[in-house]
Amino acid sequence: MFDFFIALFKFSPLRVLRVFTWMFLSSALEGVSLLLLLPLLTLTNIKINLPNFTGPLGYLENLISPYKNTLPLWSVLIIYMGLVGVLAFLSYSRSVESSKLRLSFCQAIQNQCHESLLNAKLNFHAENKLADYAQVLTAEVMRLSAAISQWVMLISALGLVCIYGVLALIVSWKMSLVIMACSCLVIVILMGVNKKIFKNGEKTHQGFQSLYSEVLDHLNGLKEAKSLGIESVFQKSFEKINQELVSYQQEFARNNALTSVIYQMAAAFSLSLIFAIAYWRLEESWVNLVLLLMLFVRMIPRVSQVHTLYHSVINLYPSYLAILKTQKEALSHREAIPVFVSPLEGETDQQALGLLGREGDKNLDLEFKNLGLSYQNKIILKNINIKFPPNSLSLIIGPSGGGKSTFCDVLSGLVYPTEGFIYLNQKLARPGDWVNFRSQVAYFSQSVFLISGSIRENLCLGNNIYSDQDLIHALKQAGAWNFIKNRPEGLSSKIGDRGVTLSGGQRQRLALARVFLRTPKLLILDEVCAHLDQDNSEWIVEVIKNLKTSTKILIIIVSHHPEKWLGLADQILKIDQGFLSPEKIKKPETLEKLGALESEIFV
Repeated sequence: MFDFFIALFKFSPLRVLRVFTWMFLSSALEGVSLLLLLPLLTLTNIKINLPNFTGPLGYLENLISPYKNTLPLWSVLIIYMGLVGVLAFLSYSRSVESSKLRLSFCQAIQNQCHESLLNAKLNFHAENKLADYAQVLTAEVMRLSAAISQWVMLISALGLVCIYGVLALIVSWKMSLVIMACSCLVIVILMGVNKKIFKNGEKTHQGFQSLYSEVLDHLNGLKEAKSLGIESVFQKSFEKINQELVSYQQEFARNNALTSVIYQMAAAFSLSLIFAIAYWRLEESWVNLVLLLMLFVRMIPRVSQVHTLYHSVINLYPSYLAILKTQKEALSHREAIPVFVSPLEGETDQQALGLLGREGDKNLDLEFKNLGLSYQNKIILKNINIKFPPNSLSLIIGPSGGGKSTFCDVLSGLVYPTEGFIYLNQKLARPGDWVNFRSQVAYFSQSVFLISGSIRENLCLGNNIYSDQDLIHALKQAGAWNFIKNRPEGLSSKIGDRGVTLSGGQRQRLALARVFLRTPKLLILDEVCAHLDQDNSEWIVEVIKNLKTSTKILIIIVSHHPEKWLGLADQILKIDQGFLSPEKIKKPETLEKLGALESEIFV
């Protein structure tokens, strides 16, 4: 668990040192002010008949004895108020610094984990549940924040206990050693409880993970649940997981309560033992005994607090481990680092990227040679040799599960092949170049991605380089401006969660307008007409036809209904069981050739 503290120190050593400095000063001042209470009262003109101090306090008494009964009471009260004020200032400074440390550390580790997930390879995300990522980045980070807060309080309480212990040794080292021996015995007894609490923390983390995943699954499947009438099934499943989580939290509370009981009994036993030993065996001044009692009355609850805070930290510690594990796994599947090229004078950043670089204004020429893709010892794509000529439209067909979508992932730069070579504009592309290539690709699928924001926000997606005129022009190209311009708020109109206020065709048009904003060199259409009616399907085909004739763009279409695209296709490619066989189509032969392909693939 000390790796947690080491990570905090490495993150901001100066801030950690400041926090510890404020802690030490406030703890020392609190202990010393308590110890000096009785000696200071002897300086006032109030008649207090106290016996002589013994030990180190006797030396202090000898030093101040010439000034006894010389100060008015109000001066001692002013000293007391000053000590309280300084203590309050130190406590304030400690709280502010520890809050800055906690929030900045959590923000940094949250940002790092999010960045590692965003830059992980696509197949890594396919292996894991997205709900687990969301839970780690939200709930587990909140638990980490609580762990840091508890850790700072733990160090503060531990420092105060040490100060009290040193002062108790000064007052009477013999009796202090007896009490400390009792405290060590209690710590040994409670070691088994500490292990239980750590395991309880792991169960709590897993419980929150299951609960978070269950909630997202239920909300995503709410429409199907209502149509099937299984809301009660969802509710029972949720209640079961929630009850398990509550039981883990109750177990933690019971262990903490048990610790408190043990410490209370140990405190009573230790104090009784002090008085018994002091009365029968030791010749201690009763004023020393009173001071010792005052110190230990303050110290023993702090010791109990230290153990309670320690329990809280080890209970929350698995959340920190979960965040580190997620980040480490994501980093181990990180994509290749993009190759950045500084733009020359008068050159845009896009023109300077990757192998498209200085030839950014040229039409895209894309070629695969002996391309293959394997995953977990399973062949997904094999021995693919194909060239996509500039300004062409290629149609990809094949049965479900044949590898079409995976091939599209390779085409769009989301996946780099495990075998073969990729050529961009007749130059060999490296993994870093292929990552850069994504900036030149627009991927348009049947599953439209929309956020619960405005139309403008959905078009820009955080990239605020476009003017309203650019947005309107793209919307007109996609045939979407007609249903937007009549809305009272225009581009600022909210579309609801995932575009719920729009029809299927409207969502497709909005997504297509987003494609036109990017001005890509490669446009991939993956089953875009699968869930559209006849009118919207014909509109999509007409838009692509106009795009092909009016721009210099490479278009690749994946479809189970290729008849819609016959008049536009320059070549038809068949993918089945990971293998691709190009079929060069001449216009007069299109229907006959396609009929043969369809009978081979689909019948």
